[in-house]
Amino acid sequence: EVVAQGADLGIALDGDADRLLMADEQGRLLDGDQLMALIALEWHRVGKLSPAGVVSTVMSNLGFEHVLRDNGIPLTRTVVGDRYVGEAMRRLGSNLGGEQSGHVVYLDGHVTGDGLVAALLLCDALRGRSLSQAAATMPVFPQVKRNLPRAGRGPLPDALTAELERVNAELN
Repeated sequence: EVVAQGADLGIALDGDADRLLMADEQGRLLDGDQLMALIALEWHRVGKLSPAGVVSTVMSNLGFEHVLRDNGIPLTRTVVGDRYVGEAMRRLGSNLGGEQSGHVVYLDGHVTGDGLVAALLLCDALRGRSLSQAAATMPVFPQVKRNLPRAGRGPLPDALTAELERVNAELN
């Protein structure tokens, strides 16, 4: 039974309906990390979340990692791509994974992401709360994603690694 009575929210699906974003009753958008966090917390509470925890990509927000860690939920990160998330989920026995882009993967009876199923899972996880109340459980940390040009493959240059360490230390 989906319990979302009285909840005002918006659901936006992409063209093939495998990804979704949701808007709360105040018009604020929630991304895939926030949606997965809400589902994971509820499933953890009721014992439905696999002991393997959640699988997501390296692009997930640090707030997602923190809320899972603070609730004792394991997080496995993969390279970007729902294909890699699904592979890791099957290998680990996880039943929830996805990407910040809104690609939420639920493997119980499904083989890939389905935006409509993810929206229904989220509505069920609300337990009568508004989406904004539920979303307040996950802090969203400032995040910048940028592609940097690079010649070839292999280990990162020492100068780049040093700069990453410096910025991480500065941001604590």
